[in-house]
Amino acid sequence: MWLLRLLAAILVVAIGAGLLIYAFSGNRYYLILSWRLFKIGIIFALV
Repeated sequence: MWLLRLLAAILVVAIGAGLLIYAFSGNRYYLILSWRLFKIGIIFALV
């Protein structure tokens, strides 16, 4: 269970960093990356 919490915390940080970089650079790659990480995290949590 602690592993799932650790991965969730890392995922939240990665998504936040991607959104922050997108806000500063305007490069849509980071927005797409954040969305992809979010989807993978949801799928991983449900399985």
